[in-house]
Amino acid sequence: MPYKGGGPSVQSVTTNESQWTITPVPAVIGQVKQGQLRMLAHTLPERTAQFPGVPALAETVPGYTFSGWTGLLAPRGTPQPVIDKLRTTLLKIADTQEFRDQMANQGAVAQTSTPEAFARLVASELESMGKAARAANLKLE
Repeated sequence: MPYKGGGPSVQSVTTNESQWTITPVPAVIGQVKQGQLRMLAHTLPERTAQFPGVPALAETVPGYTFSGWTGLLAPRGTPQPVIDKLRTTLLKIADTQEFRDQMANQGAVAQTSTPEAFARLVASELESMGKAARAANLKLE
């Protein structure tokens, strides 16, 4: 059954209206830790120490590669020294144990890359999601 958002889909599982849902880990990590929900798989590319005993979905569905990500974007034309300063600062923060611990508490794994690699990721994701939307015959409303 389709739901309008992750919250209602998770609620349907906790009330036994549905048997499963796919939702971002940060939205349900508390319920998983409290034993209200059981994590059957995760969408990271491979198993992770963060979720011992929980398989990657790709182990069951070969080729499954979707995983949520977050990135920092700046307006086109932002001066390179500003971008460099932001990147240097963010890399320092991402390298701290406190940051890694906070990410882990939310069920997330931090990864850093270069602006060029991130641009390639965004382009690849747009292409992939566009194909999926066309295959499902989805239309903007």
